[in-house]
Amino acid sequence: MDKKDDTDPSLNTRRNSNQRRTPKFRGNFHGHSNRVRGNFSSHWSHRGGGGGRFDGSNQHQKNENNHNNCPTFNDQFSNYGISYKKIEDICNDLDNHKILSGSSELLTAVQVESFYHRLNDLWPDIKKQSNFLRVIVATASTNQADLLNLTYEFVTKIFESKIIDTIVEKCICPLMYDTNMQKDSIYAEISFHTVKLLLLGFHLLPSKMDQHLPKVQNVITSLKHISLKEETVIQLERLEIALKDRHETKASLRLTTQTQKQKGKIFEGSTGEPPINFRHISVVPIPEDISHQYPPYLRAAKFLGKYDSDEQYLDIQFRLLREDLIRPLRKGIEGYRKGGKKESDLFVFNDVELGASTIDKKSGELISFAHITISKRMRWDKRLKFGSLVCLSSDDFQKVFLFATVIEREELAKGKVGLKFEEISKINTKWKYKMVESPAFFEAYKHVMMALQISFFVH
Repeated sequence: MDKKDDTDPSLNTRRNSNQRRTPKFRGNFHGHSNRVRGNFSSHWSHRGGGGGRFDGSNQHQKNENNHNNCPTFNDQFSNYGISYKKIEDICNDLDNHKILSGSSELLTAVQVESFYHRLNDLWPDIKKQSNFLRVIVATASTNQADLLNLTYEFVTKIFESKIIDTIVEKCICPLMYDTNMQKDSIYAEISFHTVKLLLLGFHLLPSKMDQHLPKVQNVITSLKHISLKEETVIQLERLEIALKDRHETKASLRLTTQTQKQKGKIFEGSTGEPPINFRHISVVPIPEDISHQYPPYLRAAKFLGKYDSDEQYLDIQFRLLREDLIRPLRKGIEGYRKGGKKESDLFVFNDVELGASTIDKKSGELISFAHITISKRMRWDKRLKFGSLVCLSSDDFQKVFLFATVIEREELAKGKVGLKFEEISKINTKWKYKMVESPAFFEAYKHVMMALQISFFVH
């Protein structure tokens, strides 16, 4: 009979039905999460009465034994960005002087993983972004010597994140041509905080700013010709000086280091008077810079002793900076001529066609649209940025070199990019060109070199 009961189909049917039936939880339920998303281990103790019963005591016991190894609720949610409520509370405390800029209390409040996660996952709301920047600037604005190491660590994480790129591309650059944004006070706030943050970067960790120099130049270019509050204008002028100083330092150190050692001898640079006044030299490269028939006139920067004159100092800095801009492009083209794409680190656009020149409605300048072949795998956000320098050639980079800067890229994904040529009369719309983009960001170099050309020291 027992055996028959065990094999009775009707009994099995009822058992299977009970197994599938959702139990009526009429008892105390206890549980904890192993992950934010994933398994949920539970224990339910019977309190009497009818209904199904869930027995997870064995599993619960195992989880209890391992509970100390599981992340806590706070640990789990540290993987998410800090809430805006906390940022808002810090701003209110700053307004009410309950917490001071650059204080240890403020530094402690932001030294949490959720704060750093938010750097790469900003809120879409501009007001929230602005207040977040305000907290960052207030935290980094310390004068306490005992907090400098922690502040350096904090600022390093800021400039290694995506926040600068995001703010500049989405909030600052559009201001140059969007009048509605210019009238909105929240963009004035975020502009001020952005400029302050970049200045703090140059002051605290100038080497960390090297990767952001093009963005800094974009900020200056975008804000320089729009109406700003006086305090922002003052900070923007300081930022422009900081950028110029950094470019000069980089150009002097890097280029002099590269050229000082030739066959074991110390490079002393070119001798004699400059062949031409540096103020008359084109900021944009010319074909002779690439063909390199004659070595450029370069004098080494002085690290010991004084310059003979202010004019000598400006001349040396200008020429070193210009060579720093041109050399990567020249070497890339030389490599391409010797062994094609395999010997060059430049990306070559083939079969580029140029359209007739027209007047650009935004800038009022002559613009020529280049039609290029599109590759679906190419990351266009990294190619042909606004202000980039390109070189085109109709003879495989042998003797013909045309230089232009990118001034329109809205239709880049469709294979169309607007260029401003230095010698527009040499364009032939019937020819096909090869085009390369300079590895050095021309827009940043251009403004510094132009500033050097018009500089005069007043004694």
